[in-house]
Amino acid sequence: MKKMFLFLVLLGFLSIACSVSGMPSIGGDTVTAPTAQLPPPAAIDPRPLDTAGMEECSVIDDSSLTPVLHAAPIDRAPNAEMGSVGCYYTFEGDKTFSLTINVDTPGRKVYDGVMQYLEVSQGAEPVPVGDIAVIKEVNGQVSFDAVFNGWYVSMRGDGFPRESYITIAQWLTARFIPFPAEAVAEQPTAASSGVLPGSLIDMQVTIESPAEVAGVTTLAELNASGFIGFATCSSSTLPSVPFIVNFIASPVAQPPTPVSVFSITAEAGVTPGQPSPAVISIGTGPSDNAQTNVWQGEIVVAADGLSGTFEVPGQVKGSWTCAFAP
Repeated sequence: MKKMFLFLVLLGFLSIACSVSGMPSIGGDTVTAPTAQLPPPAAIDPRPLDTAGMEECSVIDDSSLTPVLHAAPIDRAPNAEMGSVGCYYTFEGDKTFSLTINVDTPGRKVYDGVMQYLEVSQGAEPVPVGDIAVIKEVNGQVSFDAVFNGWYVSMRGDGFPRESYITIAQWLTARFIPFPAEAVAEQPTAASSGVLPGSLIDMQVTIESPAEVAGVTTLAELNASGFIGFATCSSSTLPSVPFIVNFIASPVAQPPTPVSVFSITAEAGVTPGQPSPAVISIGTGPSDNAQTNVWQGEIVVAADGLSGTFEVPGQVKGSWTCAFAP
């Protein structure tokens, strides 16, 4: 009897120890300890944050980000995309982290639209934080999509553990004021035409070479949406570093050309009319398993800031144009 009692006591201690340490407890789920404890943040309205003044990068300042990621940013750039604010951080060792907040559409509406895409929702795991949240990790790249206090928030990164994103997410739940009632009230008028002001409404990418992927692709033909991560078009009329133009077709779409994934990225930004170094990527086949080739080339953005050309001499050549709702 005494031996049985000692065994049960020891079993109880082992279960407690496993739960505290993050090891799997007997008969229970894995409990992961947070990477850091952050002080409660002051609630802010993200809408008036100024891109030119780098205010968007103050949503999470370095003093809060560093202890969670165990690394200090070596560079940061505000998100200049219409309808959203945020910041893109780079770290030593090619590690990255970005935060994006949609500011002109109720968060749940954006979230539900994003979750329609299998490349985001398939394999994503629910996280009990905020209004709703999911996390996904593939080959060290983590995506976190959530609604916090009515705002749609996304985090993306490479090189940091998923626990870091969860810790930041817990902190962000108190970072924003409730999504403004007047913004919700404006939605029926804005949506009456099916298009929100500032939304990316059209994109056309023309590839002249290589011949095997040549053709013209438009946003409508891709069954894509103008959300960050599916179709993005930077404009040189606003400060935008890095400068990005990309699209990712829905895996179930049948694009008019073999191209399902396209991206040009000028890490240092661009000057209209001047050649700028850029990474050019073209992927073929289903977008969730695309065969992608990457080149280092140049782009030239036109004076309108919404169109341009890209080229890798002797290998890749083409152009793009984008349009936004007034």
